Formats: sequence, structure tokens, C-alpha cells
Amino acid sequence: MIKINNYKTISEIYKSSNSVIYKGLDEKDGKSVVIKILNKEYPTPEDLKSFQYEFDILNDLKIEGVVKNYEIVDYRNSKAIIMEDFGGESRLYYDKN
Repeated sequence: MIKINNYKTISEIYKSSNSVIYKGLDEKDGKSVVIKILNKEYPTPEDLKSFQYEFDILNDLKIEGVVKNYEIVDYRNSKAIIMEDFGGESRLYYDKN
């Protein structure tokens, strides 16, 4: 389990060479969240800029059905994006089991 600010991870949903995605919990209100973390201990400035850009683009989209970002937070030498958990299931996650 990883703790990031007021969030804790519950289980890994997906892992790629670029990022790891976890199902998590907001400890303040008990709300389920999804946490995306860069999969590098020391990301480059370009990695961090790209991650911030991803957050900004999704934040600007106000379209029904698009996952909503809550915040981007510092995590170790990197960043983590905290987003809504809309209750979906990753087919990739279930295909590997």
C-alpha cells in the first residue's frame, strides 16, 4: 500500500512502462479514487511536463463521460494524478489474470 497525501492505494489496476494506476481511497471522506503515478523513480523534466499536460488537458474537458481529475500532487520525486473512480473495470487488468 502506498500513501500519497490523504490518499492510500488499495490495489494495482494497471502497469505500463510509463505509469502505474491504482484503485485508492480518499482518507478524508472515504471516497473511492483512481491514482496514476509515473513509473519512474526519477522522471525527467520532460516526463513531468507531459504528465502535467495530461492533467491539464483532462481538466479542461467538460464532457459527460470523461473521467474527472481531482488534483495533481507531489509524490516522492514525481507526481500523482488523483481522479474520480467511476466504477469501471479495466479489461486489460482482467485479461492478464
